[in-house]
Amino acid sequence: MNILCNNEKMRDKAVEFANLLDIQDSKVTLNIFRLPHPDRRQGFLDYPKKARINMYMEMFVKYNEERYITLAHEMVHVRQAITDGIMDEIEAETLAYRMNNISDKP
Repeated sequence: MNILCNNEKMRDKAVEFANLLDIQDSKVTLNIFRLPHPDRRQGFLDYPKKARINMYMEMFVKYNEERYITLAHEMVHVRQAITDGIMDEIEAETLAYRMNNISDKP
């Protein structure tokens, strides 16, 4: 997985979450962008729905106090998109909080 982001801390967290989700070896290029504040969403993922390999994805995350939980949530959706293509919000919410708690520990 090739993760691109201008914010080094966000990129490092995305790499950490990819490792926790065991998708670090996926043939995916993920570009993470800052979501503008007027947008009411916390984040979203844009990707071609038919592709499963050599995918290019764009993730947009609002850079607020919830940014790392949102990043973790969207990283779960990345895993869902490259495995079975089924987006499960309950799984994304549950795993996002677990992964964020794991990554906060020294």
